[in-house]
Amino acid sequence: MGDRVDFMRFLEDHVNIQPEQLFQLDTRVEWIRTELWSQDGFRRLTPRFIPQGSWAQRTIIAPRSGQDFDADLLVHLRPETSWRKRSDKYLDALHEAVVEIAGDRYPVRLRTRCVEIAFDGYHVDLVPYVVRPRNELWPRGYIVNRRLNVFERVNPEGFTNWFQKQDATANRQLRIVTRLLKYLRDGEPDVDVPSVILTLLLGRQVHGGVAARGGYRDAPTAFHSLVTSLDRWLADRPIVPRIPDPSCWGVSFEHRLPAGSYQVIRRWIAACAVTADDAVTCGDRYARTRQWRRLFGDGYGEW
Repeated sequence: MGDRVDFMRFLEDHVNIQPEQLFQLDTRVEWIRTELWSQDGFRRLTPRFIPQGSWAQRTIIAPRSGQDFDADLLVHLRPETSWRKRSDKYLDALHEAVVEIAGDRYPVRLRTRCVEIAFDGYHVDLVPYVVRPRNELWPRGYIVNRRLNVFERVNPEGFTNWFQKQDATANRQLRIVTRLLKYLRDGEPDVDVPSVILTLLLGRQVHGGVAARGGYRDAPTAFHSLVTSLDRWLADRPIVPRIPDPSCWGVSFEHRLPAGSYQVIRRWIAACAVTADDAVTCGDRYARTRQWRRLFGDGYGEW
């Protein structure tokens, strides 16, 4: 019971995004939606807005000191026939509209796949999303890559649905472990792993058999189960493996790993797994708290 309570307190005090921060985010996003719809030229693309990524999956975390947090918002746009081979046009149109509404009030940056608008302490990444009909059983969705001028096939709502199913199998602990690992990652300057890949790799470690044996019964048990499983998975793959998208056949994410980061990630997860294993095998709470503090710092637990 002690470890479970300590994990929950640590999450509330150090990891979880605060309700007032989410309220500010919701308010700003509503402002963005309203203002973009007021732009006649942009409104012709009939945009719809879909929360995505950590915001939709409930794995968004509070920023560390000196950092900010971000939220992804898909901007679902009507396909334009004349832009079929010019993916950058969608991003340019969105950027122009955002600059128009932001004016001198908020910094706006044009990135490879999104338009970033910065507020105080956080930023919103607006990602153009286009569903192009094909001669297939279902249409295909794409985001755009301005740098390469290509469409990248995605299924963002399908990915969120997959994550939610994995989270349900893991007794709602997958989202908690994902937040904790993101918190640890943000404290390690040498560890560079995009949140989508970290989320995907953790989600793939969820198994019904482990759930049936109580492997996800609470946060510390789930952390140990998922991180040690991920460590074994990475240890079996000494070079960068294919990381398939579970919601979009034929699509993978390994190309989003920064060059040279994979071995650093393997060593980091291995270190986390060793410490978690030491913690759960300690016989008394004092010793367990000392081990968990090796991971989470002095803000974890009470002596």
